[in-house]
Amino acid sequence: MKMKALYALLPFMLVSSACSAEALSDKVNAYFDAQKAVEHQHSKESDVTNLLMLFTPDATFEHPRFNAILSKEEYKAG
Repeated sequence: MKMKALYALLPFMLVSSACSAEALSDKVNAYFDAQKAVEHQHSKESDVTNLLMLFTPDATFEHPRFNAILSKEEYKAG
């Protein structure tokens, strides 16, 4: 009986995984779009704000070339 229940739930689990993958893909694409806007020569403060909204409050940014680690506030001020 337990195996039948598992088989009955399998389609729902697969659909759930596909939806999660799509949601994750959307978030990744939003990040790359926001990052591209920030790196643009004519970027605005709102572009930086949009990028920072995608991260948790305690996120940090590392710039290995300059050996710098910045908080969100430092990144925004920079």
